[in-house]
Amino acid sequence: MEFLEEFTQEAEELLGLINKQLLGVAEASSASARQPLLQELLRAFHTLKGLVGMMGLEPAGEICHACESALNRVRKQPQGLESRWVDSMLECSRVLGRLIHALPERPGLPEARASLERLHSLDQPQHWAAPVGQMELSVPEEVGRHLQEDDWSRIHQALQDGLSIGLAYFSPTPELAARDLNVNRVREHLLASGDLLKAVPLIEGSRVRFAFLCLFPAHLPPQALEGVDWEVLDTPPAAEAMPAREHPLEEIARAVSNTVRVEVSRLDEIMRLVGELVVSRWRLENALDSAGLEDNRQAPIRDSAARIERQLRELRQAVTRARMVPLSEVFGRMPLAVRDLARSSPCQVRLEMDGEETQVDKVLVERLLDPLLHLVRNALAHGLESPEERERAGKNPVGTLRLSAQPQGDSIRIEVCDDGRGLDLEAIGRATGVGSSLEANRALDILCRPGFSTRREAARDAGRGVGMDVVRTAVAEMGGHLGVENRPGQGCTFWMRLPLTLTIVDSFLVSLAGERYAVARDAVTEVVEIPLQDIQRHPGGELVTWRGGALPLVRLRQVLGSAPQGEPENPHALVYSAGTQRLAFVVDRVVGLREVVVRPLADPLLARPWLGGATELGDGSVALILDLPQLARQGARL
Repeated sequence: MEFLEEFTQEAEELLGLINKQLLGVAEASSASARQPLLQELLRAFHTLKGLVGMMGLEPAGEICHACESALNRVRKQPQGLESRWVDSMLECSRVLGRLIHALPERPGLPEARASLERLHSLDQPQHWAAPVGQMELSVPEEVGRHLQEDDWSRIHQALQDGLSIGLAYFSPTPELAARDLNVNRVREHLLASGDLLKAVPLIEGSRVRFAFLCLFPAHLPPQALEGVDWEVLDTPPAAEAMPAREHPLEEIARAVSNTVRVEVSRLDEIMRLVGELVVSRWRLENALDSAGLEDNRQAPIRDSAARIERQLRELRQAVTRARMVPLSEVFGRMPLAVRDLARSSPCQVRLEMDGEETQVDKVLVERLLDPLLHLVRNALAHGLESPEERERAGKNPVGTLRLSAQPQGDSIRIEVCDDGRGLDLEAIGRATGVGSSLEANRALDILCRPGFSTRREAARDAGRGVGMDVVRTAVAEMGGHLGVENRPGQGCTFWMRLPLTLTIVDSFLVSLAGERYAVARDAVTEVVEIPLQDIQRHPGGELVTWRGGALPLVRLRQVLGSAPQGEPENPHALVYSAGTQRLAFVVDRVVGLREVVVRPLADPLLARPWLGGATELGDGSVALILDLPQLARQGARL
């Protein structure tokens, strides 16, 4: 089972590379720009063919081999590629993915045969070509597809040694057999003149003939034999034109890998142990505080504790880095998705991506795909206009969809931006009876209601009212926040702000009615002290002047149902800011900044939308973790 998982993971990486390079081939403007991409594709398909061969997945091996042959044909054609060729190759890649994921049942999908037939129908090849030194040796496809890397290596060495390459065809008949001319006789005849590299039986309807690929001295070809058709494929070039070339497999063998594949579950276990060490460190700190030792006796212990704290932080950062993967694992799938969606959409789109190299937690990458795909689908289904509409509006007929990612402290901001029509706030208001005077954030709340849609009929990519609800739920489960920036007539930007890791986070410890709670530092813009006399009350709630404007207050004592008595005269407030929304969450006191280990709330009786989990403090007590983004979404109803 472990080997199967490793195989699946490596195969998925190769398929991701294949899809990326195929899209690059489709966009390449010249044959010279295509060549390196085609070479990478050949290597990827050849490696994948070896992998699926080890697993006995014959349909997948056959597809890989057909794709290799198609790639070699394309490498020799100077003109541009037809889009249907790339479509057919991408279809083969998808079928390969389904075959690989269904491996335990060793399937033979009907799509595999259909994909092969479509690929072959594009261009029936005449010859199979492969690089040999500084030249290309042209071999009929019916023979070339049976040659392996070792065979090409022997051919390369033979040409270096001054030998020539020839191909003999023999079609056995009863008349020839009566004169003792059979396959064995032909084989012996060829071996007497040189080296027999490959014998390939060729089945053509009810007839069978044989092809023999031979190596022989350039000055002494095999003598003619009745029933045998002979063709010299290539003679060796001059010695000075044939420099020694390291074989591709030798190059790969020389490249020593300095990476190790590690299951995420093992890194999770290490992170769990780091979390326990963090808790133990705070227990030591509390024990020192309560021990009542003299300062001169406490000093060396506290120095050691401070050193342990620094080392723990470095260990946590190292483990976190080990869990990090580039966002390209998700972003890299978007060009193919956009290409497929655009084919069923009236709009034309150009995809731009920025920040693919940004590193995030592997767990986040796995959870991010679905919400990101929903936002991309919505941009094409609702945001971008048709070319005719865009021209009437004075825009480029080809719309732009931009995916970007930017680190922001301990979080990351991911944007899906289009230059389309923007949110139709009037249509959203009419659909809910709210009216046309909607702000973008309020419209986002409506869009994220389960089942909401402004379309009367469902289309393939929109209209069922399940998209934005899924996005907000997924983002909230990752401890993040979803927002929107609307530009009527010019486009719309949906953004997600997510923590870089979900396990250990820097948090403020706050006090409320004698209880302690944790709040992620990344969710807090500023901590301020608010004198009670500065609070202004009005029918809609409470406000305080902040940076020249009015800042709405949310008293967390009321949210948590704590007694209002005993409130401090000058409480602290955690300022939360997202887009145009600003809120100040009032707490009794900010105790300090701590690293906390996030534990999920498994008990449904304790679960609340605005609780992000729980953490153990150094004294053995438990503190609940408050989710400020979720509280902010409920701010108008608190």
